[in-house]
Amino acid sequence: MSNIIPNKPNGFYLRNEFITWLREDQNYTAGSANSYASYVASANKTILINFFKDDSFFKVIKEVVNQSDKFGVEELIDRLIGIVTKEAPVAVVNKYKNGLIQYRNFLIETLSGEEIIDDVEPLKQFTKAIKESSTVFLKDLQFPNQLTYNKDSLKKIFIFRMVTQDRCYGKVYFLISFLKKLFYKDQISRKFFDDYIENQINNIQLHTNKGTIILNDIKELTIETDSSQKVSVTLILNDNSRSILYTKMGMGNEQLPMNTLALRFIAIDHIFPMKLILEEQEANLPLLKRITQTFRLFKGIKANERIKSKKIKAIGNQLLDTNVFNLNDVPQLKEEMNHINSFIELQLMDGAENLVKKAKFEKLEENKSLII
Repeated sequence: MSNIIPNKPNGFYLRNEFITWLREDQNYTAGSANSYASYVASANKTILINFFKDDSFFKVIKEVVNQSDKFGVEELIDRLIGIVTKEAPVAVVNKYKNGLIQYRNFLIETLSGEEIIDDVEPLKQFTKAIKESSTVFLKDLQFPNQLTYNKDSLKKIFIFRMVTQDRCYGKVYFLISFLKKLFYKDQISRKFFDDYIENQINNIQLHTNKGTIILNDIKELTIETDSSQKVSVTLILNDNSRSILYTKMGMGNEQLPMNTLALRFIAIDHIFPMKLILEEQEANLPLLKRITQTFRLFKGIKANERIKSKKIKAIGNQLLDTNVFNLNDVPQLKEEMNHINSFIELQLMDGAENLVKKAKFEKLEENKSLII
């Protein structure tokens, strides 16, 4: 007998799809997947219901999703995580937060399927998102003006970002979502992959008023807006000292205090661009290059074609289902991924400044090609 409970018309929005995603995409057991769903339901029933007036949490989520507003989903649930952190009993606070983080990731990935995989988001599009960050669904709700993320929550959110950012340019793609599914085929390979990503996240550089530290050095990150709408981002370190988070500017090496309104506007920046790493290390990445060529041939993808996320996912699933790539490829992939990792340095950066930096890099690359 199936243990899937039918979706109710006005109940837990996309509950069944959420559980299926946890099992098929995140490789959780049926028991764990159902537990995450129950954490979201319990958080709504015991806490979130008190912060909505006429509309329920799931009704609002449904409306935001129906508008294909993944930024609205991210902002809304991030704010609700802030509420749960303050209001939930100690015994269940981490369960509720982790459930909401997984639900948030599921909805964002669902809405990202139609997106073009592109490393450079237009700056005007990003600026528009900032101006519209307070969606109509949030205006009448009494949310706190302070959002606090502990290290565990930050790592979960940043890990999700890393494993959903496929890189499709040049002769070598870095299809991290496909690689994750391949490595997740057995527990030993899965541990390598999880440790690989977690190590990158732990070592993200954070620039502060007291110098540069890494993510693993902090306990909490807080985004706070005061009565004059001035935003500050502060850190509590492992030794309980406090620092102010800074960002490098997109042009030059100047650093200024971070003043982003939400976590989604804080970018994980590759100090040395990933595009350049893949281009310069092509000769050392033969298996990743073969994976790239196979993806292109499989559906006739042209060299400079801009690809939708859902197309990458569909091709990857078919290649794994037909055993074109399998666990026999893992040892070589480990070598190539470790080689790439030796060039990777990450830092937190204001999203708008990050886009300025990327645009500058693209301009330099364009000028270089003209000279050649």
